[in-house]
Amino acid sequence: MSPHQKTLRGIRDQQSRNRQRLGELAAVAELSTEQRAELDTIEQAMPDLERRERAARAACDADDQAATVDAAEHGAQSPEMRERLELRSRCRVGRIFSALRDHRPVDGPERELQQICNLDHNVIPLEIWESPVERRADAPTVSPTAGVGQNLRPIFPRLLARSIGNRFMGIAMPTTGTGTYATLRQNAGMTAKAVAKGGAIESTAATFVSKTTTPHRVSARLSIQVEDKALIGTTSFEARLRSNLANELAAELDRLAILGDPSANADEPQGVFDQLTDPTNSSAVETFDSLLAVFADAIDGGPLAESMMDVRLLANADIARLAAKKFRDTGNNHRGDISIADYLADRSGGLMAHSRMPATASNIASCIRMRLNAKAMGEGSITYAECPIWQGVEMIVDPYSDSAKAATHFTTHLLIGDVILIQPSAYDRLDLKVA
Repeated sequence: MSPHQKTLRGIRDQQSRNRQRLGELAAVAELSTEQRAELDTIEQAMPDLERRERAARAACDADDQAATVDAAEHGAQSPEMRERLELRSRCRVGRIFSALRDHRPVDGPERELQQICNLDHNVIPLEIWESPVERRADAPTVSPTAGVGQNLRPIFPRLLARSIGNRFMGIAMPTTGTGTYATLRQNAGMTAKAVAKGGAIESTAATFVSKTTTPHRVSARLSIQVEDKALIGTTSFEARLRSNLANELAAELDRLAILGDPSANADEPQGVFDQLTDPTNSSAVETFDSLLAVFADAIDGGPLAESMMDVRLLANADIARLAAKKFRDTGNNHRGDISIADYLADRSGGLMAHSRMPATASNIASCIRMRLNAKAMGEGSITYAECPIWQGVEMIVDPYSDSAKAATHFTTHLLIGDVILIQPSAYDRLDLKVA
């Protein structure tokens, strides 16, 4: 962000705070002397802030014009994209959350981004969402212990496993509007070859594979009692619980992307694992060489895997522990200095252990092997899999259902589709023996 953009951001943030405060003062039936003075100060500052905003915006426009040639030559972001990113950087989920909690309109940069995304005021755009469930009797969140005093440390959110769907498995999560989501992949096309002068080239019929998916709802619900917020006396209480709500929603999205099985639960979207062929189990406990072969044998010379750096393995913790203990020369009591886990970390796309993978059963651990061309992914020239998301995260604040208990319920809903394997040959399942 340039100095002019930082200045513009600061001015707009101040304008947003002023508008919010004016709305709060307008709701006061009878203003005190201090409140009248504050109102006068805000109103007097507004014309100056507007002039400063125009000047800062003009300076930013000049910066954009100066960068136009460089953007065209080097593929940099367009001025429109930079403006979108700058707007997004000023948005905070917490401000939308607070507005919905207080039953007042969302304003400022958050509302501006909602309007750009064509979202209702109670829908949080996915691009600013901070880093799901059967309906039961609600259990309000209570304070950690009785007698917590004023010097409460920040409340730490629950530790969740890292998100892997997009980062490690190559699953894109595009947003979509209303209706069914569909993809179209060409799986046969033209054939190229050298021909003699005057010779004819044969025509090849192009064929396409279409896949569609409909939305499935993923929900999370959090209940907070007013006594607990008052007892703890820290502004981080509600923010941390909100963060936990977001993390739990993200964790469930990852689980469904990997293990979603509509045959077992009709409400779930189909994940990657359910679409892969069940292989023959390994007959012997994995060794250094056999684990190396898992990666080396997946090389196809392109377009999927040109080297072991394009091959990845997603497994459970048993496989990772086994790999960390397997050295090349244990038979000669000559362990050397590297295990197969360390070797793969340096010379492959990676072996990742993840808590959402199936547990080992009868000494067999199921894994997902991926062939994702690192260069193609960096260029964005190949899409391997998609899990569409409909619009944003809808949040409903309900202080009424249990008002007699002074409990407020926060419910989030997100609509996602099945994982569509655009390049199905990039994914396969392995069943490896660990003991």
